[in-house]
Amino acid sequence: MDEPVLVFLVAGRRHALPVGDVERVVPAAEVTPLPDAPPDVRGAVKVGSEVAPVVDLRRRFGLPSRELELSDRFLLVRFQGALRALLVEAVEGVSSPRCRAVPETPDARVTLGDGAELTLLHSLASLLAPGGTEAP
Repeated sequence: MDEPVLVFLVAGRRHALPVGDVERVVPAAEVTPLPDAPPDVRGAVKVGSEVAPVVDLRRRFGLPSRELELSDRFLLVRFQGALRALLVEAVEGVSSPRCRAVPETPDARVTLGDGAELTLLHSLASLLAPGGTEAP
């Protein structure tokens, strides 16, 4: 894989998505709860003229949720045509992975171009598809 990745933290662990999958990163904001939302959907936020469900990646990975903090960010991504806001705890920046392809399952360990080990490299499909995966 030659495409740079955006490195972010969830529960103190490093994760990444291909940069091309992330439309932009914005500070996390107050989330409006949604009745009958799936357990990993914390609510929704308005982004311009669109409303985006907020996917709490802690919940998605089977971890307990926590209150929003000033360092929290939303990764705005488009999956199956719909805007989604992925709640993460911090964004470290952009790096280059040393692997050949984005894995279809989010359990690949890769080494970044800066020599740091990345815990999990994700594709949007493996991260957001129904019945998605849990990460340690």
